[in-house]
Amino acid sequence: MLELDADAPGSSVASRYRVEVKLILPVRDEAAEAQIIAQIANRLAGIWEISEVKIEVENVIWTPDRITPEGRHILGLDRPPRGPELVQIKLP
Repeated sequence: MLELDADAPGSSVASRYRVEVKLILPVRDEAAEAQIIAQIANRLAGIWEISEVKIEVENVIWTPDRITPEGRHILGLDRPPRGPELVQIKLP
């Protein structure tokens, strides 16, 4: 979610925003979770227009079932699986 931050320092110069990020991770691992949150917060801190970042990890596990039909099409997951192909080798 992106929300205008009217109280941010320097807000009279250019618009600044509050950002809320909600994550759904494939596994619950405290060390990995902390690293991902730190990376996201660090990356967003480098954007001047962002004044505040809130990152929340949802209490559900991500699975490929959550991919939308449009996402499956973009990723090429909507195509039927290909079977093993035979390779013919011809010797001289």
